Amino acid sequence: MNKGDWKRKKPSGVKESVKIKEIILEGGTNYLMTEEMYTRGDWLVHAHYGVGQVKRKEKKNLEGVKKVFLRVKTLNAEYWLPVKNTEVSHIRPLASEYQIKKAISLIRKPPSALPKNFKDRRKDILEILKGVSLYSRAKMIRDLHSIEISSKTNYSDKVSLQKMKQQLLNEWSVILDEDIEILEEKLKSALRISMDKKEVGNMENGGENQNGQGGSS
Repeated sequence: MNKGDWKRKKPSGVKESVKIKEIILEGGTNYLMTEEMYTRGDWLVHAHYGVGQVKRKEKKNLEGVKKVFLRVKTLNAEYWLPVKNTEVSHIRPLASEYQIKKAISLIRKPPSALPKNFKDRRKDILEILKGVSLYSRAKMIRDLHSIEISSKTNYSDKVSLQKMKQQLLNEWSVILDEDIEILEEKLKSALRISMDKKEVGNMENGGENQNGQGGSS
């Protein structure tokens, strides 16, 4: 897909019900995707493939049954999505400018602690990856970045972090019609702010501990 293909030609035709908004914000909720929900030119986000644009509807014969599919083009791939009355939680509409700004503001917050045990941490990461919650992924990017800086990540953590960051950047680029390179610097800046806040918090907690120790001795 050429760079020009990533220009957002028109807003998504999807009407955001309360349920779909909940998927964007928090994830973990199924909704009924119908044939009329997405049309040619609409942008959508897939849990695995990331942001893509609907190119057309196609009918395919599977095991003797004709079904309607959306042909979706992403930056590096193409896939077909069955759309007739399908319960999904791994597909959502493109986020709004407000929602992407909210996601970046979450990344600027101090990181939360992830499980130290690899298996427990991996379970949490996979739970986020199988869904499409914009906000949950933003927080996971922030928290994984924090332990990566501390050299406490493994190869699997690094791959997951890179995938989530790239998918976020691709969607952000479509929403704002901005070059990914520019947005990558903004993401790096947001992550630096997060780490700075973590350092400030550590210093304040250290001071409180010292004061507490001094008072009790």
